[in-house]
Amino acid sequence: NKLPESQAYADRILQQYGNTRWGDLVRPTEGASEAQAVNNAEIAAYYDETYGMLIARDYVGALARVIQGQRQYKETNYTKRFRIMEGIARAGLGNYDAADTILQDFLKQYPSDSLKPWADAVLAYIQKNKPAAPPAPSVAPANGAAPPPASSTPAPAGSAAPTNAS
Repeated sequence: NKLPESQAYADRILQQYGNTRWGDLVRPTEGASEAQAVNNAEIAAYYDETYGMLIARDYVGALARVIQGQRQYKETNYTKRFRIMEGIARAGLGNYDAADTILQDFLKQYPSDSLKPWADAVLAYIQKNKPAAPPAPSVAPANGAAPPPASSTPAPAGSAAPTNAS
């Protein structure tokens, strides 16, 4: 919400780095209006506040804002950031599978994006912290006998399950 200050920074970048990709990013496009600049400042402020919630580990509030931000703001640079933030918030809430899916989809859609290292770092965190799947519970037969041992491969059709002969 500091439009004059951000404009001063943009002017400085254009003066010093006008012929670089950074200059291209801040250079006003033809027909750009003050309303667009205000909207960009609004998006930036919304993003910054949402990011602050993630840093403060307010994953519930951040996730709600991320979802709203994805609906409300269609500016590509922010929609990509919001997508990664959604993965972070979901991982923070313990929903590792959803977070993993979101980030894997992001990497498939944008394989060489500048945000790739961020997505990769979050995926590494998920892999490191995701709890192992609990073993499937065994069901005891109704007659009280011990359940058959688990086999990693199914027995061929028409054959009996292997037994432990002593």
